[in-house]
Amino acid sequence: MQVWKNSSRYNAEISFHKFPVDAALRAKWLTKIRRDKFTPTVNTRVCGRRFQPGDFAVTAGGLRRLQSGAIPLLFSWNEYTLPTPRQNVWERLTYLQ
Repeated sequence: MQVWKNSSRYNAEISFHKFPVDAALRAKWLTKIRRDKFTPTVNTRVCGRRFQPGDFAVTAGGLRRLQSGAIPLLFSWNEYTLPTPRQNVWERLTYLQ
């Protein structure tokens, strides 16, 4: 299993999203995420890499917002592999030294 260290602070292509308040949509998210004995809190987020590219709208300020009704679908158990992430600024600086 690969572990990614994602940070939206240093990589504009990454975003994190709160669980929906709507009970039906929240239940769909929990079903798709497939975590046993998991209860999301108000601080729980899902990485934007788990959503399809068409699930986002970009605001005038450049923020990525989820479209209404978007569900995280891209996981390893459905044979989706994440692309290699772009190096963040700290990794690039280390590489140049």
